[in-house]
Amino acid sequence: LGVKYYITTDSTIQYLPYGAEFVKDLGEGYYLYQNPYARPMVYSYDSYMLKEDYDHLNVLQKQDAALNTATVDAPQEMLSLYKNTKEEGEISYTIIDSSGIQLKDGKIIVDSAENYLELLPDKSPEDSELYLELQGLEITSSGNQSIEVYINYGEVSRTVSATAKNYTWHYDNEDPWVNLGLGGKEDDTVYLSFSTPGTYDLKSIRLYQNNLEELSPVPEDDEIKDLIFETNTIECEVVFEEDKILNFNIPYSDNWTLYVDGKETETFQVNDLTIGCMLTKGNHSITMIYRTPYLKIAAVGTIIGWLGFSAAILLYFRGRKKDAGCRQEALQVD
Repeated sequence: LGVKYYITTDSTIQYLPYGAEFVKDLGEGYYLYQNPYARPMVYSYDSYMLKEDYDHLNVLQKQDAALNTATVDAPQEMLSLYKNTKEEGEISYTIIDSSGIQLKDGKIIVDSAENYLELLPDKSPEDSELYLELQGLEITSSGNQSIEVYINYGEVSRTVSATAKNYTWHYDNEDPWVNLGLGGKEDDTVYLSFSTPGTYDLKSIRLYQNNLEELSPVPEDDEIKDLIFETNTIECEVVFEEDKILNFNIPYSDNWTLYVDGKETETFQVNDLTIGCMLTKGNHSITMIYRTPYLKIAAVGTIIGWLGFSAAILLYFRGRKKDAGCRQEALQVD
């Protein structure tokens, strides 16, 4: 959401987001592009959605929610709930080749890692992204501990990893989905293959089409003014006409401390990623300060260490001086 510039090469240009605009040739095969849809560093939300509701949305609805509302773990009583009206966007497809791979009764049977399942979308305009979802993919009953699902669409290649529930390094990846980039390719076929033969649970394979012509550049938030970035500090002034969530487009961390009008204020995680806080309407001075964890303890430890080292050196030379004096006295006696 917040990446404004991309550096790419001829081989990675396929991964640029929709609408990325060429800026300049950097030389040696590198190019700079700008994303006109990037969100600013600080912006606000006037509604929210609970994460438990967000988790039940499909791919396109999740994108719509991420662009329009704050997804949080706990209710924010001062705001209204966001109602997602994004249409399903699912499109039909034809299986044009399934030799060696069968879809049957909620299972997918793979005879060989060399076999492909080929899907042809019924429609896929150029100004639309194509998404693929593996609904209900589960491999535990197959006896395999982990597999990779390879998905290819034109020049775009994606990989979905799945692990058995009894696998030591298992992680939940329910209904995995991938973005296959812009549709309308010369070869509009989607190819699926599996790294390991076996019989796996799979309710369905779904394709979604996201119409990108509906996107528009993000306007400047005129309620957020005088934004200043300094070392480990972000400052701004806000003027809200209603209660809102103020969102900082940086990864959530307990090491950031937020001050609203000079008073430390509680923050929470927004959209499973960024830092947000609840603000009442009116004028507010905002300061965010990052403090490196254990920095003070480390500094004190360093000072103690240097003092100890200095004391040891001092004692060492004093000891040598004392020994030299004792030897001199012994020579005089002799």
